[in-house]
Amino acid sequence: MDNYRLNVPLLFGLSSVAVLEFFRRDKRAPVKKTQKNFVHRGTSCNICEVSPIIGARYRCINCISFDICSKCEEKISEIHDNKHLFLKIKVPIPAQAIPPGPMSAVLYPGSSEASTKTFLNDNEIIGLCKNTNFNEDEIKLLFEQFKLLQKNDGIDKEIYLKCLGHLAVQKNLIIDRIFDFFDQGQDGVIDFFEFVCGLSVLCKGSIKEKTKYAFRGYDLDNDGFVTKQDLHKMFKAFFYLSKEVIKDALKVVEQEALSKFDERTSKPVSSAPFFSGMEISSNGEDPFKKTPLESMEVNNDMGTIMESMYQDAIDHMADKAFELADDDKDGKISFEDFERWVKKDPASIQWLDALGSVF
Repeated sequence: MDNYRLNVPLLFGLSSVAVLEFFRRDKRAPVKKTQKNFVHRGTSCNICEVSPIIGARYRCINCISFDICSKCEEKISEIHDNKHLFLKIKVPIPAQAIPPGPMSAVLYPGSSEASTKTFLNDNEIIGLCKNTNFNEDEIKLLFEQFKLLQKNDGIDKEIYLKCLGHLAVQKNLIIDRIFDFFDQGQDGVIDFFEFVCGLSVLCKGSIKEKTKYAFRGYDLDNDGFVTKQDLHKMFKAFFYLSKEVIKDALKVVEQEALSKFDERTSKPVSSAPFFSGMEISSNGEDPFKKTPLESMEVNNDMGTIMESMYQDAIDHMADKAFELADDDKDGKISFEDFERWVKKDPASIQWLDALGSVF
């Protein structure tokens, strides 16, 4: 029997080591695969139809119900509407917790279907590289963005205002002048060349570049000079636009402060971060029925007084700025005067950055 066992490996043409390995393998515990990715139970990919989705799940926030897996996400621009945005979900969400229907309206205001230009040729790219501060790759990406913003091969005033959201609800001279800054052809439409050139100045432009366009913005009648009336109108518009931007920032601070305040504790309302140091009325009204910004609003009489103070301050700033800029005291500011003024006070071109990069 012992001789038989020793000869088994030889009969099968195997070494004794290989046979021992064979018998040992049977006694080992089965290897379990480790699950490293989340499983989104009850979901399937609308493109490749894999189910369930494992790993990151991407859900279109503009469709009624459209999910894709991470593999299909890489080619989604070839299959799905480019104007739609996708929410990346790493940890599974209970199916019933997701509200039915689209989560958001489409945020890109343009109409890519209306475009007759679908690609840039080499000469166009080379020309833009020479005339702007962007490289070839950046220009190609900007073109993809432009296609989602434009309508009939351009961005008109309507699309431009949509890009500004609620800031464009009230007419403002600064908003109009920034549109004119982009629309160098003054035909009411920002084409792709103007789009790239404008962003080049706003995002990567030097002080010298911005000075040229800021002067044109101040020159409201395009006569080559800036008057005191021009300065006053621009200062006033910049003041009111800045006030709206600051109001938005305050709303964010307010919401953050209230979200961190624990209403379940026995602390008084005045202990909330935003209310700290404020006198809270004891007339029986619930202070949380009004937002902190609403509680700080003045009555009509006080509003009239404040408006008058604003106007006086704007007049004073315009007078002082004009006095500083008008070197030769001829009652108007030339471009040379303006250049010297910018060197003394760089804040004089800030209005050009009032809306950030816009797009």
